[in-house]
Order: sequence, then structure tokens, then C-alpha cells
Amino acid sequence: MIKRTRKKSVKPEAVKADFHAALDRLIEGKPKSKDLRAQAALGRLKINTTNLAKEAGRSAALIWRDNYADVKERLESLSAPNRSIDVPPTVSAIRELREALKQQVDEAKRHWVDTVELHARLAEQETVIETYRLDIERISKDAHELRVENAKLRGQIHGKNVSAFPSKKK
Repeated sequence: MIKRTRKKSVKPEAVKADFHAALDRLIEGKPKSKDLRAQAALGRLKINTTNLAKEAGRSAALIWRDNYADVKERLESLSAPNRSIDVPPTVSAIRELREALKQQVDEAKRHWVDTVELHARLAEQETVIETYRLDIERISKDAHELRVENAKLRGQIHGKNVSAFPSKKK
């Protein structure tokens, strides 16, 4: 035996009533459609032409017909930011925490980049300092050798017996 489904009324008044009732349910966040209930539970239910038609069990194309201009106007009167239903407080809290965490991660990335740059500059400066330290040691050694040679030469000029100073650094 074939089970027959009952056809919906095609009278404009009945269709209009279906659309208005569906729109009321979407605004309240209590749709009958299983898919839309799932979206509402996640806080992602949007009030748009497609969802309105799905909730009403009608074609979305009907909304654009002149017979249903009041449905179209009512749908459009809901401003875009207000089309989504009020989400449960936990979902809102999670979204706020996610956004705060995202900002903290971005700030941490900026600090990390700054830290890496500072470490690179520090390594460059340490290399320069080591070069200067080696230059100072070399110059100090050369200066000591020059002082010893200078003392020898002064002794030769004055005819004195001069002994060389042993080098402190080699």
C-alpha cells in the first residue's frame, strides 16, 4: 500500500501564513527543521531566505513573488547584524575567549619576533666586542714590545748597560 503525503495548500494566504509562522520561529530561535535546530544549538542560525524557506517547507523562490512582498519586507527589515538569533551565553563566552586568545597569540608572536631580533643584534655586538678585545690584546702586546725596545735604545744612547724587561704577555 502506498502512503500518500498530504499536499500543502497553494493558496497565497496559506503560503504567506507558513512564511510568517516560520519567520516567527526563526526569530525566537526555535525552528522545527532538524538542520536549523542544530544550527541554533551551535549559535549559528541565520535568518535568511534559504533558512526561512526551509523552515516554512516552501520554495525560496516564492518569497520573491509579488504575492509575498510583505514576507520579503519583513525578512529584509531584519538588519544584517541582527539576523542571527541570540546565542547562548556559553557560546558567546567561548567566542569572546577565542578572540582574546587570538589577540594574545598575535601579541606573543610580535614579542617573539622582537626577542629574536634582539638576540641577533646581541650576537652581532658580542662578535664586535670579541674583535675589539682581541685587538686590545694585540695592541697591548705590541705596546709592551715597543716599551722594551725603547728602553734598549735609550740605554744604547746613554751608554748604559740596560737589560730588557721580560714580556708579561705572550
